[in-house]
Amino acid sequence: PEKGLATSEDSSHRQNILRKIDLHQKVFPRHAVVGWYRVHTDNSSEVMNDASVDIVPTDDDLRMNQEEMAQYCGEGVESPLFVLMNAASPQYTGVSSDDDKKPSSSSPAGSSLDDTLPLTVYETLVSEGGAAGGSAFVNATFELETHEPERIAVERVFQTQPSNAAGSAAQQKEKEASSNKDDKKGGGSGSNKRD
Repeated sequence: PEKGLATSEDSSHRQNILRKIDLHQKVFPRHAVVGWYRVHTDNSSEVMNDASVDIVPTDDDLRMNQEEMAQYCGEGVESPLFVLMNAASPQYTGVSSDDDKKPSSSSPAGSSLDDTLPLTVYETLVSEGGAAGGSAFVNATFELETHEPERIAVERVFQTQPSNAAGSAAQQKEKEASSNKDDKKGGGSGSNKRD
């Protein structure tokens, strides 16, 4: 019974993706699916504090690329491209262990967004046997051209994504502000203590 349910969910999910692709291609008929992406957001202190830690595709990414994503690609695409986006890097979030402030666009850290994006593009190298076990991701070189509005939009996305630490600090400030408003209105019960 559980397996049948998973198959039904998988089929529904697949139909949903195909519908989105179809809608997109009605608006942009010359576009074709050539790959997929995953956003890495693990901003644990171990990863964030160690610049030597490389974010690399997982075995699940390779399996997904070979078995599932290939069915969505346009004709002539033998193997989908895979883009890994590292949204947890302090270089791009502007949050480091030393400093919980995000860079302004005029700061040196903010200007690094102008030069590079946290993207790595991979192609799949398939061995002669063609089995998924003989496949591996290979780093692909690419050049990305953007226009000013696109760059601003991408920068804004990174600046508005709170890190866990920044999000917790913002939530704490909201609680304190709410508590202070209640105290000023006389609505405070006296049980709101701040450390």
